[in-house]
Amino acid sequence: MRFYLDDEGVREAGIFDPPAVTQFMERLRRTPSERFSTRDNLAFVQILSTQVLHDRFIRRVDWARAPGSSADVTITGRRTNAALFT
Repeated sequence: MRFYLDDEGVREAGIFDPPAVTQFMERLRRTPSERFSTRDNLAFVQILSTQVLHDRFIRRVDWARAPGSSADVTITGRRTNAALFT
């Protein structure tokens, strides 16, 4: 689970802002779990589940060998202006 939430994993996925996620995770580590807000819980689950989905369905897929893949499809890059919350 650490890979999905550490700076390197977040940066590799390119979906969330790594410093914002790091700051959020540090705040959670300092806060007793019984004091987490609903918003904290939702944000944590959103970040973790998005990172896991990216790992399973984007990073690990061999696009050249995927069923139904076509030479007409090219992945050109990632969004560079991603934010933690939009």
